[in-house]
Amino acid sequence: MRLEEPDAAVAGERHQIGFVDAVERRMAEALQLTGLERAVSNQVRTFSTGMKKRLCIAKVVADPPHILFLDEPYSGLDEEGIRMLNCFLLTLKTEGCTVFMVTHHREQGIATGDRTLYLEDGKLRA
Repeated sequence: MRLEEPDAAVAGERHQIGFVDAVERRMAEALQLTGLERAVSNQVRTFSTGMKKRLCIAKVVADPPHILFLDEPYSGLDEEGIRMLNCFLLTLKTEGCTVFMVTHHREQGIATGDRTLYLEDGKLRA
């Protein structure tokens, strides 16, 4: 029995290394997709509002959720960031992710959503 313990430990270590490699690969791809690969060594506190939003998108790209809640995702984004976010949201939709979004950008919400609700005079409207 003792002879198997080191092998099990080595196998577990190899599995963990493979997992870490996969995570690093996904993060590198997410940073490239969001245009943040050049800022990888910068401190987040030095990021602009748009860069912080892109970083949040990169986190979701690296590990896509089943349900995503977004509050004003378009605020602070430039035109390129808006296009990237729309592409990202449409990709999530095709992968079966449910996205709940609150936004003042009505056109963007309609373009990326399946269903929309409007808050008007304190009441939800379809």
